[in-house]
Amino acid sequence: MKDAESAAGTEKADKPAPGPRRRKIESVIKTLDVSTLHEDQLSEVLLHVASSLNLRKALENATLSFPQATSNLCYTKSGSSPIVSLYSGPYKVGETTEANALARGIRPCG
Repeated sequence: MKDAESAAGTEKADKPAPGPRRRKIESVIKTLDVSTLHEDQLSEVLLHVASSLNLRKALENATLSFPQATSNLCYTKSGSSPIVSLYSGPYKVGETTEANALARGIRPCG
């Protein structure tokens, strides 16, 4: 019986981080109000979104090594949850498990 319980506990611990919640993109764009942004600000938004997308793809691929991508990342943790928030500077770029972050060389912020 203990083996079954520990196997179930292992499955829960190895569960991947949940994906971001779905939001209506129209609402995000409207809130961002891209028509008021300057070219350099639009470039910054584009680069941030591209970096976040690349990071998500890399985190989903367990065999991929990306030391340069993680060098400017850190994570924050809330309570006892195994899920951590990944930050690049002041910007949240994704979520993963704490074990995955540490395995990829991402350290706690601060």
